Amino acid sequence: MSGQLLQAGFDLPLTLAVLFGLVSMYAFYLTLRPLVEEGQISAEEWERIEDESIALINRRDRLIDELKDLEFEAEMNKLGARDLSALRSRYEAEALAVIAQLDDRASAYQAQIDDAVQDTLAEARARKQARAEKASTEEPTAEEPTAEEPTAEEPTAEEPTAEEPTAEEPTVDDVAQDDIAPEDS
Repeated sequence: MSGQLLQAGFDLPLTLAVLFGLVSMYAFYLTLRPLVEEGQISAEEWERIEDESIALINRRDRLIDELKDLEFEAEMNKLGARDLSALRSRYEAEALAVIAQLDDRASAYQAQIDDAVQDTLAEARARKQARAEKASTEEPTAEEPTAEEPTAEEPTAEEPTAEEPTAEEPTVDDVAQDDIAPEDS
């Protein structure tokens, strides 16, 4: 057999190498596919979003530091009560506005992520349902038994199982009855 394959030009190592290459390319494609799908955020967009968020976080931190400095200066009696109250309310209002912006951005991004996850799940469910419908409408192959053809594990009505005796073979009960019954001679 192997001689015939060699004469026909079949080279097993080469064939295996080609198959391995094809499988590797497919795995590589599956790995990179999410990076090029539509609806993805580009690297530039992520940098812009990150820069804006970092700027807001830095502004919030500066305002919190200013509030701490105000408290320290008030303890050192460098600020009057009226000035402290006015500056504190201004910095607190500004810090709350920045925190609200950060929360809004986080909520918006979380909503985008949730929507993307839901879309991906819906696509996956649709693909799964399409495969199931395709499988149910396809004809059974020669390997798959049909409803009329029993499998090797299922005996047919004509073939008795090991537990069920045939009509020709006596059962244990029949043998016992034969031994007990008197012979008419």
